[in-house]
Amino acid sequence: MTDSALHTLLQDLLERLHAAPTQHQNPWRTPSLATLDNSGLPSVRTVVLRGFENNCLEFHTDTRSAKWQELQKLQETAWCFWDPESKEQLRIQGPCTLHHQDALTQAIWTTLPSHTQASYGASSAPSTTIEAAEDFEFIAELEQANFGVIRCAAQKMDWLKLGRPKHKRAQFTWKTEWQGHWVVP
Repeated sequence: MTDSALHTLLQDLLERLHAAPTQHQNPWRTPSLATLDNSGLPSVRTVVLRGFENNCLEFHTDTRSAKWQELQKLQETAWCFWDPESKEQLRIQGPCTLHHQDALTQAIWTTLPSHTQASYGASSAPSTTIEAAEDFEFIAELEQANFGVIRCAAQKMDWLKLGRPKHKRAQFTWKTEWQGHWVVP
């Protein structure tokens, strides 16, 4: 990139993504993730960003969840990050890989606090109908068996900053390095 302002923006975005997983109050720690459901309709939910390394976004999920099933069919994701204070939106698209009961999930599992591990031990799959809100148990034997890691390669980024007198917008595409350009908001 020859535009120094664009290059500086890109570096800032990458640094912010890298920092977000460790900063509990960072609004970019809990982005929205979109997949396609079994009917081909968009399905959006909030996830916790667990890592960002080498242009790869990471989150964890129960392998019995709808998002896991959806991503097994189509390994493409769209992410949306919003910072209400700076009025910045960052959208990211790219393919993902699912990890379950492999060396990566084993290594990550051992670093998780026990209360986080317990959340994967629900006696029934997410979205299972129950009579009352408390009608499920946590079963320790299920925890690690249901733990999945999803890593998504950032291939396209679209940044928007709302402001006066004009909004600003830039798009970046990963080839062998990031290439970017300014676009009309």
